[in-house]
Amino acid sequence: MNQLILHVRYGDGKPKRHAFLGPRVSLGKARRNTLSIPSPHISRFHGEFIYSTKQWKYKDLRSLNGTRIRRGTLEILLNRHTGDHEIDVYGGEEMVLGDVKLDVEVLPDHDSALNWPRIHSQMSLTSSLNILQAEGFEQFGDQGHRVISLLFQNTRRLTECTTEDAVMDVIGRTALTANPSITHIAFFERTDDTDKKWIRKWSRARPGLDADVPYSTRLLDSALEEGQSLLFNMGQGDISQTASTRHVNFSIYVPLRGHQGYLGVLQADCRATALPATDRDLHIMTLLGHQGAALLDQIVTIRHKERMIEGFVDASVKAIEARDPCTAGHSSRVAQYCMDVANAINEQTSGPFASVYFDERRLQTLRYAALLHDFGKVGVREKVLIKEHKLSPEAYKEVQGRFGICAAELRALAWKKKYELHASGSTPSPEDIEAIDRWLKSKLEELEEAFDWLAEIIKNVPIDAEGEARLRALCHVESCTAPLTHEIVDTLMSCQGTLSQAERAEIESHARHTLEYLKLIPWSPDLRQVPAIAGAHHEKLNGRGYPHGLESSQIPLETRILTVCDIYDAITARDRPYRAACKPDKAFEILRAEIEIGAIDRDVCTLFQSIIMPNDGRLQA
Repeated sequence: MNQLILHVRYGDGKPKRHAFLGPRVSLGKARRNTLSIPSPHISRFHGEFIYSTKQWKYKDLRSLNGTRIRRGTLEILLNRHTGDHEIDVYGGEEMVLGDVKLDVEVLPDHDSALNWPRIHSQMSLTSSLNILQAEGFEQFGDQGHRVISLLFQNTRRLTECTTEDAVMDVIGRTALTANPSITHIAFFERTDDTDKKWIRKWSRARPGLDADVPYSTRLLDSALEEGQSLLFNMGQGDISQTASTRHVNFSIYVPLRGHQGYLGVLQADCRATALPATDRDLHIMTLLGHQGAALLDQIVTIRHKERMIEGFVDASVKAIEARDPCTAGHSSRVAQYCMDVANAINEQTSGPFASVYFDERRLQTLRYAALLHDFGKVGVREKVLIKEHKLSPEAYKEVQGRFGICAAELRALAWKKKYELHASGSTPSPEDIEAIDRWLKSKLEELEEAFDWLAEIIKNVPIDAEGEARLRALCHVESCTAPLTHEIVDTLMSCQGTLSQAERAEIESHARHTLEYLKLIPWSPDLRQVPAIAGAHHEKLNGRGYPHGLESSQIPLETRILTVCDIYDAITARDRPYRAACKPDKAFEILRAEIEIGAIDRDVCTLFQSIIMPNDGRLQA
C-alpha cells in the first residue's frame, strides 16, 4: 500500500506532517475523523482519501465550502454545487480546505519506511496505524477471530473498572496475553513541567522482569504529533545502551485520545525476548488502546464532574455563611456529624440498623444534603437572617429617641415649675426648689431604670404577664411623650426569641426555598434525592414540622439523621450571639424532650449520643 503524507498548514504557520497507510483517511473538524482539523471554515466531515486498486483518490463529502485542489497550473474545485466530488491523487497536489492548506505526498511501498524521518540513529519507523485501519483485523485470517474474542473479553472486564489504574491493569493483562513478543507495558501522561515533559503513571511487566520501563520523550512526542499508533525498530542498540534496554528490538506507541484531547501514550516494548513485534501486535495494541481511552476518558470526565459538584457545594456553603456569619461552620459540622452517624450505622450487626448500609453513593448523597440543607437562606432577607434582638436597629433608635424626648420634657417641666414659683410674686423657699429637683431626679432615675430593663428585654429575655403590664405602662407617661408605643409593645410581645411572627415565618421559608432551589439543579441519578433530604430537615415525625408537615412514613432515614445533627449543632454552637451554647448533656436533654413528643427519631438519637458521649448513659427507651 502506498503511503499518504499530508503536510498541514494553518495560515502562515509551520507545516505539520501526518502519515497514513489507509485504506481510508477522513478529514474534518469532528473528532471522529482520522485527521481532525480544528477550523470553523471546515465542515464536520469535509472529505476523505480512499486507497483502492493501488491508487489514492480524494472525495469531497459535499462540504459547505468545498475543496480547492491545485496540481501544477491546473486548479479544480470540488463542492456540492459543481457536481464533481472525486479526483485521483498522485502526490504534489496542494489542497485548500477553508483556511487550511494541505500539501499531498504519496510514497511507494518500498519507500514507506525509508522516507520516514529517523528519531534516532538506531531507530526508524516500521509501521503506523490509525484506529480506522486497526478495525480491519480480518486481514489476519483465522487469528482475527481470536482478536474479536480478546476484544469482547476486554470490554467485559473494562466495564467493571472504576479507576484509571484498574483500566490500565485490564489493558496490560490483555496485551501481554495476546502479544507473545511484548514484555513490558507502560502508560505515560504529559505534564506542564518543562524539565520533565512526561511522567510514568502506570507500568507492568511479565513475571520476573523489572516493570520500570525506560522511555524516550522524543518517541512519546512523536506518537502524539502523528496522532496514530507507531511501531519503531530500535536496531541493534538503543538510546542509552543500558543493561535494562540493550535487548529492545521493537517498541509500540499508542496515543490515547479523549473528547478533551490526548490522555497520554501507551507504550509496549519487546524486552528480554527474541520475538519482534509485528503488524498484528500493532493492530491489537491500537484496538486495546482505543478501548482503554474510551473508558479512561469517561472516568476522567466523571472525576471532573465530581470536582465541579464539590466546588459548587463548597461555594454554596461559603455564600450562605457570608450572608449569616453567626452560623459559620454550621453546615460543615452538621455534615461531619451525619457522616459519623452513617458510618456507625454501617458497623451495626444487631438492633434497628442491622440491615441498613450506606454505600459510597448513599454517603455522598447524605453529605451533600447536609452541606446544602440551609441553601434556602439565600431567599431570606439579610436583616431578618442576622437579626440579633427583638427590635430592628431602626425601631431601637426610635425607642432611644422617645426616651430622650421624655427625659427632655421632664427637665422642661421642672424648669416650668420653678418659673411658676418665681412668677407668683413671692420668693420661693429653698425647700420648694429642692422638692422640684428631687422630683426631677426621681423621674429621670425611673426612666433610666426602665430603659435599662427594656434593653435586656429587647435582647432575648422572655416576657411574662408582669413584664407585659410594665411595657403597657410605658405607653402612658403623665405630662410627657410616652417612651413606648402600643405598636412597639405588640412587636415585643409577638416575638419568639428575637423574631416576630412574620419574621419567624420568613426564616422558616428557607426549608421550602432549599427544596425549590436544589430541585433546579440537574442532579445525576445517584444524587437525585439530595433536594428532598435537605429540604425536609425541619420536618417532624409527628407531622408538626415544616414546610410540608410530612408524616413519619414520608421522612427517609437520611433526613432523620440530618434533623438530629442539625438540632444538636444549633444548640451547642458557641457562635450564636443571641443564645448561650449548651453543653452536650443539656443538649441531649432537649433532644430527649423532642423524642417524648414524637418529633425526632429515638434510634438515631441514641446512636448519635453514643458517638458524642461514648462514656455517658444512653437515651432511655
